[in-house]
Amino acid sequence: MLRLNKKITKTILSITLCTVISVGFAGCSSLNSTSTTSNVVVDNQKSESKVKTKLEDEKVYVSLKDTTNYLKGEFLLEKNIVTVKNKEDIITINLENNEAKINSTVINLKDKIKKENDDVYVIMDFLNEAVDARFTYNKENKELNIKTEMPLEYTKAFSVKYLKGGIKKITDGEKRTLILVPQGKEVPKEYKDEIVINTPIDNVLLGSTTQACLLRSIGALNSVKAVTTEAKNWSIDEIKNGMEKGDIEFVGRGDSPDYEKISMMKPDLAVVYTGPSGQQKLIEKLKELNINYVVDNEYLEENPYGRMEWAKLMSAFYDKEEESEKQFNEAIEKVKAASKNIEGKDKPKIVWATISKGKVYIPKGDSYVAKMIEMAGGEYMFKDDGIGSGNISIEELYAKANDADIFMYSSTTNYTPKLKNVIEQAPILEKLDVVKNKKVWCFAPDYYQSIDKTDELIIDLMEIFHPGSIGEDIKHYVNYKE
Repeated sequence: MLRLNKKITKTILSITLCTVISVGFAGCSSLNSTSTTSNVVVDNQKSESKVKTKLEDEKVYVSLKDTTNYLKGEFLLEKNIVTVKNKEDIITINLENNEAKINSTVINLKDKIKKENDDVYVIMDFLNEAVDARFTYNKENKELNIKTEMPLEYTKAFSVKYLKGGIKKITDGEKRTLILVPQGKEVPKEYKDEIVINTPIDNVLLGSTTQACLLRSIGALNSVKAVTTEAKNWSIDEIKNGMEKGDIEFVGRGDSPDYEKISMMKPDLAVVYTGPSGQQKLIEKLKELNINYVVDNEYLEENPYGRMEWAKLMSAFYDKEEESEKQFNEAIEKVKAASKNIEGKDKPKIVWATISKGKVYIPKGDSYVAKMIEMAGGEYMFKDDGIGSGNISIEELYAKANDADIFMYSSTTNYTPKLKNVIEQAPILEKLDVVKNKKVWCFAPDYYQSIDKTDELIIDLMEIFHPGSIGEDIKHYVNYKE
């Protein structure tokens, strides 16, 4: 059940009430629109409830009476006074003097309130101001979408709750509370002691390359002003070009950046990560400098879609949740559609590993890599071996790879450009059939900066595991020919 809150931030709004027109509306001009019965979708779940809506000049008006009934509140219209009650919250609207109150706070009304018989229609933005929820409307499906919090399918490592007035309560990757307040809005009393960030943001420091992927998916890379990765290590053109033009500054590596430079830049937000290889030292210094930060731990996710879903967290800082959700859903649908082309096919045996200084590193059986292999119609040969550390010997790798159909060498061509570079790490691998038959693949340079393109990473694997089944060029992996 949604809750009408105690306060609402002031916005400058106006209304001019004229005569009641023939269809029963109070307004200055005749309306040609007619009521449409729209379905109510709450937190992405369709309900049996319906509300009346109207469209005028591309604006969506919603029946306040129907909405109040859905909220389990009380709606009363007496002459030109509207009263809505829900728990401790009271909304009153005076249709004569253009005044609205939420509890004791007086606000003005930007768009005309439409009176029709025993009901009034309010602009959808008014509901966003007055209710602890995010209201959007799908014209094609005639659905009023109400989100009390951000729907997440594959990760529970963060959360976003919607409050009235466009304010958002975020819990980040370290379970810290951040309150996002639109520019010009007041911070509710109950959150004045929390970390407050004004949105939208346009001066961002990124602590890793993967975070740029998340921003790329929502078209927000233009807000990036500082990074901790050198230009030569970027494969995202917008970042590389920005650094070349001087619009984006390299402030030093994440483990020892130039804090004086960061302090002078005064970023609105730094995006960092914690965990086993986290940026705890950087975080402590950001606290000293009084610079706000959010913890993005997408790299710890064990589901490939969970990694990609962290873009939704970043979208909240830009008010681009709908764009992020659309991109996310489309990516999953692409994988589902491609999967039909490999149904019923035999699963090739896959080895996925990299070698460094005599040590072999492999993904764990429950890792996001193991899941991508499964999604792409392959059999991960180390899936059921119960290896906890992800490290094995070269001899163990050789024994398993003897039966492999495909060897995915998890290094980019920047570091391991040719097959001979792999063999130099472990000469015994040259005896493997998978090596002799040139069935060894590695990562293209952009692999680790393509989290937002997880659908492409998986579909590429489908084409590698089942050649010709997808019929698309492979974008993010390279087949060693020599």
